[in-house]
Amino acid sequence: MISNFVARVLRAVVKLTLLAFGLVVMLGLLLLAVAGLLVALLRYVFTGRKPVAFTAFTQFRQASQQFRRGGQPGSGMGQAAHAGGVDGMNDVVDVQAREVGVPAGSDNAIRTPQPQIQGPKT
Repeated sequence: MISNFVARVLRAVVKLTLLAFGLVVMLGLLLLAVAGLLVALLRYVFTGRKPVAFTAFTQFRQASQQFRRGGQPGSGMGQAAHAGGVDGMNDVVDVQAREVGVPAGSDNAIRTPQPQIQGPKT
């Protein structure tokens, strides 16, 4: 009876200790994130350079808008290329494929070494 009471109290103490430890870790990570944000903000204010994460997300957003409009990255063309507004962009040129080889009698012919066949040694 007393051992059950002691076990329940110890279990409650362990649970509260783990909960408190988890809260301390969580608050520490939150404070670390806020401190990093403040450092980045102060650095932006004093140097005038935008934080790296901000510029990376801005570039990502611009790239995704290009793909949403239907353009290709770096082309600077949006819907105009797909609407036929650019001359020469909708022309399809078919070509005939052929093999280009070196004539057999020329000096540039590829020579494969012939295997040396030797008879059995006696």
